[in-house]
Amino acid sequence: VAAGGNSSGQQVLLPARLNNVIAVAALTVDNTRPSYGPIGTQLDIAAGGGDTINPVISTWPSIASSKCAGTGRQLYFDGSAYYCAEAGTSMAAPHVAAAAALLLSVQPDLSNSMVESILEETARDVGLPATQAGAGLLDAEAALRRVMRSSMDVRPALAGALVAPGAAPFTTTVAINSPSLDPMSVVGMMAPADWFEVVNVAGTAFTSTLTNGAPLYLTVAISPTNLVTGTYTSTVALTGTRSDLSKVEMGVPLFVTVADFNQALYLPAIVNDGSTQPSAPLVPYEWETPVDPVTYTLGSADWVTVTLPFVFPLTGQDSSAASYYSDAVLYADGFVAFPRAAGGTVADPSTNQCLPLFEAPTQAIFGWWADLDPSLGDGEVSTFQPTTDKFVIQYKDVSSGAGVSEPYSVTFQIVLYANGNIRLNYQDVPPRVAQSLWELTPEVTVGVQANNGLFHNQVSCVTLTDGFGLPPESHQSILFERGDIY
Repeated sequence: VAAGGNSSGQQVLLPARLNNVIAVAALTVDNTRPSYGPIGTQLDIAAGGGDTINPVISTWPSIASSKCAGTGRQLYFDGSAYYCAEAGTSMAAPHVAAAAALLLSVQPDLSNSMVESILEETARDVGLPATQAGAGLLDAEAALRRVMRSSMDVRPALAGALVAPGAAPFTTTVAINSPSLDPMSVVGMMAPADWFEVVNVAGTAFTSTLTNGAPLYLTVAISPTNLVTGTYTSTVALTGTRSDLSKVEMGVPLFVTVADFNQALYLPAIVNDGSTQPSAPLVPYEWETPVDPVTYTLGSADWVTVTLPFVFPLTGQDSSAASYYSDAVLYADGFVAFPRAAGGTVADPSTNQCLPLFEAPTQAIFGWWADLDPSLGDGEVSTFQPTTDKFVIQYKDVSSGAGVSEPYSVTFQIVLYANGNIRLNYQDVPPRVAQSLWELTPEVTVGVQANNGLFHNQVSCVTLTDGFGLPPESHQSILFERGDIY
């Protein structure tokens, strides 16, 4: 692995231009070619190299602080910790070398050419020609998932509830995920019973393929109404076959307990999106009571800019790592954006995508990013300030867009705290229902993204082609502390 060289638009330098060398280009924080970047067909892949405005910061020995000098170098210190900031292809190449080392740590038998192929095949397209960025931006996570061993992970781990006698039927949905991009063949078997049905599977068996980002879904309809007191159990037996023909077996426990409770207690699903960063934790449910709310008239794909009552710090554990915003853009489609440039808008706000995003909205809080239209029915979008340290954006009875095949309405809040924390409160959202083994509704993204996607925390993302995690349920709250986004 070698840096492509800082030739300012000229040829790729030695040794990067040699055969059997991975030549690395540099990109800015905005995924553009920096002025110092080389141009040439020998470039294989790109990684973050920074520029003079946003350089790459590296730890630096205090006894050598004077050596962080010269054109483009900047010395920073925090107490006794020193950092040297610099931009260049030499800052980009170590990212690629580290990703290659990660692959070899998981599969030591990989050849050099196989490592290079995996890195290039999983790189992200950033819209630059190959002569400037090679195969695209390094995606270390995607590359690592190519060599990880396939397995099955079921969230939530069991499906069921404790209910009172005569309780109404209900549904619950589980997702079967894999951490690997290596496909696994999955066979599921169910023993028939009169108290439950897997509604998106015909018969008592199914066969499908599982891979990371393309989970399998099972929606179980449980009918306890005519059951006598007691506990009823069953299992969906799963057998997975990996590409090397090895097998893994596990089960999805199903249950319903009928007992003399005053109120039904449903077990909440605590889920992760299956990526390397942790999802924000579920916390006790809260709902902010409106105080002198300001209501906005928004139609399909509309947006409005509002002034915040305090300067909001988005991302970072301390002031040195945060961006501060005094305005926010509220979108009808369930998210709040903080554009770098005033008036920066989203081209297609009604189509949710998975994080991170390379195009607007690159700084945003996605409370319920979906195709929504507040002008239908009795929908209302408002803001209010219940206390001096909170600012609330509320979506009340907002309907899904006219083109959504399974219509619904949502009521939720995005709560901004003056200290940079974010809470999402869900009063009423649609249930999670599998339309098939591969399709879940509703399609929605929940999470936070900052600093052009360098920092993000995705709780869930469900689209027609991708699936990570499960959407939140009614009467749940999610808290992102400031450090969770960093």
